[in-house]
Amino acid sequence: MYPSKVKDLTQEQVDNIYCQEFYKPNHIETFNDNHIAEHIFDVGVNIGGSEGTNIIQNAYNDINAQNIGIDGKFGTETVSAINQLQNDDLLRLNNQMVNRRYKYYDSLKDKNKYPGWYTRAKSFRY
Repeated sequence: MYPSKVKDLTQEQVDNIYCQEFYKPNHIETFNDNHIAEHIFDVGVNIGGSEGTNIIQNAYNDINAQNIGIDGKFGTETVSAINQLQNDDLLRLNNQMVNRRYKYYDSLKDKNKYPGWYTRAKSFRY
């Protein structure tokens, strides 16, 4: 059981939450490219759930003619497809993930409350 206030969490509890809720479900340890792995982890933390996964899957389909299913689930098909990308295609995927994040933020009614989200997404752009 975790404390009700974030400020009362221990570092160990924070690490456990990140691992159990974002790292493992998104299979971060299985990605060949560290930058992509970090970006996918960040999308998971910032947007989360099926919406975050949809952003990644749509970004992949935007840059690759061999489409993957958009199901909001981070499974072996998504991981395998991303791991097959190399060089320029990884760069294109990464930047398209940033574009998709912007589009998602723009769709939010209270987007102006979180200007740091755009800055954070932009920090991943090559």
